[in-house]
Amino acid sequence: MADVREDWPELPTTGFVAGRTATQADVASGAAIFATDGASSASDLKVPQYVWWHDDEGRRHPRVLVQAEMVPGGMTIVGLRDSAGNEAAATLPEVELLGTRKPE
Repeated sequence: MADVREDWPELPTTGFVAGRTATQADVASGAAIFATDGASSASDLKVPQYVWWHDDEGRRHPRVLVQAEMVPGGMTIVGLRDSAGNEAAATLPEVELLGTRKPE
C-alpha cells in the first residue's frame, strides 16, 4: 500500500519526554502522550526522532516519536505526534525509527 501523504513536522525542542518516564503532569502539559504511574521504565530510544507509523492496512504515516517507555513484560510503548498535533500511542513494532534528520 502507498504511504499516506502528510508533511513531516519539525522535531520539537520542547514538548516531549526523554530519559525518564512521563508523569500525569507531563500529560497535562502536552509533553507526554501517556503516563503509567510508575509501572514503566525509561527507554533508551532517542527522543524526539522521526518515525514511520504503520497502520493496520500496511500504510506508513509520518510521525515524531515524543516518548518511549518500557512496560512490564518488556514491550516498548511510544508516544507519537503528527504534523497537525494529533497524538497516539503505539508499540515499538508498529514504527520504523528514522533518526533525527528530517526525511525527504
